[in-house]
Amino acid sequence: MNDQTKCSVVRDLLPNYIENLTSEATSAFVSEHLAECEACRAVHRAMTGQLSKEEISTQAMVSHMKRQRKLRRLRAWAAALA
Repeated sequence: MNDQTKCSVVRDLLPNYIENLTSEATSAFVSEHLAECEACRAVHRAMTGQLSKEEISTQAMVSHMKRQRKLRRLRAWAAALA
């Protein structure tokens, strides 16, 4: 499983992980990933209310920039097809 897929899976599991609704194996997988991945740790902190205002602002800005890049790529792809 590549890193992007792991992040997607972990982020999908985080609500249940936070509520202690995951199995021991799943909890171990999520815990191991959180130990390695700062981005997913930030999402976890946001979900548990542990982010500072600066971290939330920075995270929102990064998400916005990623969306903008993705839109530019999609527009370029659509223009190439036209």
